[in-house]
Amino acid sequence: MTKDELASLVRQIVADHKSDKDAGYYSVAAVSDLYQRLSETDQAQLRDYLLEKVEHEDSELWGVALEVLTRHSNREIAQRLEKLARSTQALPFKQQLIRALLRMGHEALDLYLPHIQSLIAQHQPVCAELAHLYRVSPASSLDISAGFFANELSTADGIHRTEYCVPVFVHNYPQVDESSLAMLVSETRKLNPTAAAELRRIILDYLDKPWVAEDLGSEKRNRVFASLANET
Repeated sequence: MTKDELASLVRQIVADHKSDKDAGYYSVAAVSDLYQRLSETDQAQLRDYLLEKVEHEDSELWGVALEVLTRHSNREIAQRLEKLARSTQALPFKQQLIRALLRMGHEALDLYLPHIQSLIAQHQPVCAELAHLYRVSPASSLDISAGFFANELSTADGIHRTEYCVPVFVHNYPQVDESSLAMLVSETRKLNPTAAAELRRIILDYLDKPWVAEDLGSEKRNRVFASLANET
């Protein structure tokens, strides 16, 4: 299959789902399914096409293309996206590229850490970046996240925001280390014991949600819950 033929298939998929109003969810699923059914040669051509759409910030395709590439990442994809993230001046675009690279587990701490610290300093949403950073640098993620929660949980508004922030940690930290959430609470306690107690409560409450057991698996969820319940 030629690259033009693959491009036509992708454009048709996106066009077919244009009216879904689902933030591209079904388009991503359909393109990802197409990718998995292709030969290795055609997969390489499709990756190259999708990378071009991201690099040119194609208004209709770059978001779908980036998500598909994130799901089917390899070293070449990560390196090209890293180069793009370092060169772009468009901050929303840069942020999406960095989130994708973090999800891939690509090592580029000198790119990630200044970006994350800038988001915190500007009081911008940063939970996804902090949670996914654990894949790349557990120590950095724990250290920065503990400081973030120690400050965030000092106010009623911060407690409310943390309830929306915690899910991305619960769904990501244990994928790497089942004791990581307990370690996060422990590190937060060193800075602010009251905040740590509140963080522990919020995490335990979220772990009780039925969909968490489905996502993590019941046995893993139970082990994570136990590590937090025993954390003092």
